[in-house]
Amino acid sequence: MAFTHYILICGGAACDSNKGDLVYKSFFHEAEAANVKERVQIVKTGCFGFCERGTVVKILPGETLYVGVKPDDVAEIVAEHIVAGRPVARLLYD
Repeated sequence: MAFTHYILICGGAACDSNKGDLVYKSFFHEAEAANVKERVQIVKTGCFGFCERGTVVKILPGETLYVGVKPDDVAEIVAEHIVAGRPVARLLYD
């Protein structure tokens, strides 16, 4: 089965200092809770270059870039973006 979404979480030093590792782990937990674990691939990446805006999360397809993501934001991203197909406007990079 192909993945419907790829969730890329910055693993750079600045994002990790902004709880990036907890964001990464939260995506696994929330994907399981929303029953979409088999449809998404969750990957920790290198730096996206927006260190001052971390934690940075990019979701494909669509090239959606979220900034300032905290562990508490992950459930909303999964429910709204992954399940319902609606980006979370308050976290979008502008």
